[in-house]
Amino acid sequence: MIYTYKHNDIIAGKIPEDIKADNDFSGRFLRYNDTLELKHDVSENEKDKALFVRSYNDIVDSDKMNPCYQVDFVPNVFLGRKQSVYSVGWDNYLKLGEHEDFFIRFGQANRTVYTCRFIQVHHHQELWWQKMNTTYFTKRARVFKYFRDMLSKHNLKRLIIFNHINVNLDENVP
Repeated sequence: MIYTYKHNDIIAGKIPEDIKADNDFSGRFLRYNDTLELKHDVSENEKDKALFVRSYNDIVDSDKMNPCYQVDFVPNVFLGRKQSVYSVGWDNYLKLGEHEDFFIRFGQANRTVYTCRFIQVHHHQELWWQKMNTTYFTKRARVFKYFRDMLSKHNLKRLIIFNHINVNLDENVP
């Protein structure tokens, strides 16, 4: 797929365990009122809030049973053109909040991301949020600090991920 279409920089699949739990961690970025929102489905009346204007078709292989859709971000499991990914790179400081930052910068570099239902990657994640008295929980819970730093880096104040307010810099939270 990535070799068939020269304009594909990243191609990703779905994680069946996430889909089963009604979580599809791919979608588009909306930006409005100092807010970055990650959203799976963007309605027609929200298109003016889209962070990136599309330069290619939104759908690849639209004539086939399993087309691929252009998005702004996908889970951290993907196949990418080495040169495209390296040209943007990860922000090593952010550690846990790097995902949103990477895909913002990837879009700003006019790179393309597609997601395909026929590609599946299994991810049996440890439920770290249910084990509060562990070292891993303590380290993983730092994600909100990194989200705050990522927002500041991009001159934003709020982060909404799939209809949940995750971070608001206007709130007095340590």
